[in-house]
Amino acid sequence: LLTALRLFINGEYESHRVEMQRHLQRVVDALAGLPVCSRLVVPDDGESAPTLELSLNESRLGRTAFEVCRRLRHGTPPIYVGHGQLDQGRLVIHPIHLNEERTTALIAGLRGEMAR
Repeated sequence: LLTALRLFINGEYESHRVEMQRHLQRVVDALAGLPVCSRLVVPDDGESAPTLELSLNESRLGRTAFEVCRRLRHGTPPIYVGHGQLDQGRLVIHPIHLNEERTTALIAGLRGEMAR
């Protein structure tokens, strides 16, 4: 706990937040032109991780956010998105475990679902 507190005080997590935002921006860029509106949410508290909200055009996709979420979860590799806004037609991406490889897999899975 003390180590985590020291790291936080010294700003060590700031670079991690920047890296998470970079991964999410890659996703935003990769989904341009598809039936989805991307919104990168960057809290201004200097502490919280950014998130990505993907508002699906469900009528153009021909399926709901619930269905897209289910298909992503059962894909290879499985992709898990936040469920808190599915009823509003949105997928939420939390970047905590993203790295270059996982971001590439996430983009491939999302593009596969959005381009159908």
